[in-house]
Amino acid sequence: MATTLLAVPSASAQSGEVHWPPGMNACTDETPVVTASDAAAQTDVYAAVTLTGVLNTNCLIDAGHRGAPLPVASAALLDAANAHVYVVGGTAAVPDAKLYGRSVYRVAGKDRWATTRQVGQLAADIANGNTPTFAVIEGPPAAAPAAGRPAWCTGFDAYATAYGGAVAAHNDHQAAHDIAGEAEAAYEAAQAAAREAGDAWADGGDDAALAAARDALKAALETETAAIAAYETARADDSEWRAAQARWFATDPADGAAWAAAKDAADRARAAYDARVQAANQAVNDAFRAVLDAHRAVSNAEDAADSEVSDAYDEALAAEDTARNAWLTADQAHREAHDAYDDAYSAVLDAWASLWTVAPEGMDWPAVVQVCEA
Repeated sequence: MATTLLAVPSASAQSGEVHWPPGMNACTDETPVVTASDAAAQTDVYAAVTLTGVLNTNCLIDAGHRGAPLPVASAALLDAANAHVYVVGGTAAVPDAKLYGRSVYRVAGKDRWATTRQVGQLAADIANGNTPTFAVIEGPPAAAPAAGRPAWCTGFDAYATAYGGAVAAHNDHQAAHDIAGEAEAAYEAAQAAAREAGDAWADGGDDAALAAARDALKAALETETAAIAAYETARADDSEWRAAQARWFATDPADGAAWAAAKDAADRARAAYDARVQAANQAVNDAFRAVLDAHRAVSNAEDAADSEVSDAYDEALAAEDTARNAWLTADQAHREAHDAYDDAYSAVLDAWASLWTVAPEGMDWPAVVQVCEA
């Protein structure tokens, strides 16, 4: 069975039903620990956090509510993590259907307290150098032959396509995020180098007009630095939009009016955020143009004073300009990738809601997969 069909957005750790530790999604090549996030699973979450400490991993993955498939982001984290998966909780809390095809060691007792005790025993075993035996969770047996594939399975196909698009968009967004971060670091380094070269150049001038022009250039560079800091603050302050988006994603698509209102609120919050970022970005552009104007003024004053312009400073300014343009391009690509991921996530929500309007009443997700992939 294709594991990529087992993830769908659901209320999870962000829904507020359990206390969930921050900063536990560093999963690339790390050992993953999976547990449920509905209200009944709080003790399992505590036990799972304890297990991450024993395993020295920061990869704690939300399996979502026990009645819904694995969330999209959680499936992506599992795909990036180590192949061997620890699961805290029984099959009622974290059903096998969420982990088909994965190598799993499940820690589960007759109740949550017994599960917690078993996590403690596992910790002692690991400390003694013992490694548990993992087993691959196979998919359910194929459905009995039918007269033909049900027509309603087109809803399943639409969901599978939307989910695949969401995973691809998630990966593209992560790659764009990394590239933008590297470009920003390169720009900051180039800016520091240009400032250092400019300081060295300014220290060598005695002409009053030239000295004034150089002071103006230094002031323009400081203004540019402040504008960039303001831009970074505006870009980072997306809490209002994220909160509105979370409320939208948490709204049941079946409640059409509430879902539409939540989406509208999220769209308006995003538009306000974009307006703030755009205004801050314009201020950066204006400051950068002022730096160029000040640089030209210095060049003119230098010519008038019969001075030579430092080649090193010219090269540093050119390198700063190139690095800045590369950063702005990468940052725009990052934002566009984020928007594409939002759209893909919304498409998954829509496809998931539509699937259950056509699937037979009373059928659960594993049964849908079994019938439509038979």
